[in-house]
Amino acid sequence: MDKYYWYFMKCLTQSQRCERLLRTYIDSTVWKDGIEEIFVPSRSVVVSTSKGRVVKKRSLIGDTIFVKVNQTMFDQNGWVFDLEKLSYLVGKPQLMSDTDVEELQVMVKTHCIDDKPVLEYSYSVGASVSVMSGPFRGKVGIVTSMDEKSVHVEVIVFDRSVDVTISPECLGGV
Repeated sequence: MDKYYWYFMKCLTQSQRCERLLRTYIDSTVWKDGIEEIFVPSRSVVVSTSKGRVVKKRSLIGDTIFVKVNQTMFDQNGWVFDLEKLSYLVGKPQLMSDTDVEELQVMVKTHCIDDKPVLEYSYSVGASVSVMSGPFRGKVGIVTSMDEKSVHVEVIVFDRSVDVTISPECLGGV
C-alpha cells in the first residue's frame, strides 16, 4: 500500500487559476505519476450580477492549494525544487503534519458536505440593484434590508418610492 504526504502552497494568483496551471505543468513533467491529487478546498456559490445569476467557485482557505504526493516521489524530493520554475505562480511547497491533514479533512467535510451552490450576495444595504425578473423587472432600486430569504428594495413606481420584498435570485448589480 502506498504512503502519501500532503504539501500546501500559497498561490500568487487566484487559486482555481493556479490549480489549472499547476496541473498543466505537472502533466508535462516526470512528476505526473507521483502527484496523487491537487486540491483547492472550495464551495460553489451563486453570485447575482447585472447579467443574472452565475455559479462560481470560492476558495475556503484563501489562495492555498494542496498537493498529495506519493512516498516514492517524496523520497526523491526533486519535485519541490522543480517547482521553483513556477515561483511566479506558487510559493515553496510546505510539508503538512498529520494533524494539519486531519484538520483539513474535518474542515472540508464541514464546509463542503454538498455541492449545492450557496447564494452569495454581491450587494449590501444601501447598494443600488437591478430587478432582473418579476413584476418590477427593469427597475433600479436601493437595498433597505435583507435576510436569507428576501431583500427589501426601495423602487420608484409612478413617481413614488415603494418598499418591495424581492427574492435575492431576482436581483443583480447595477
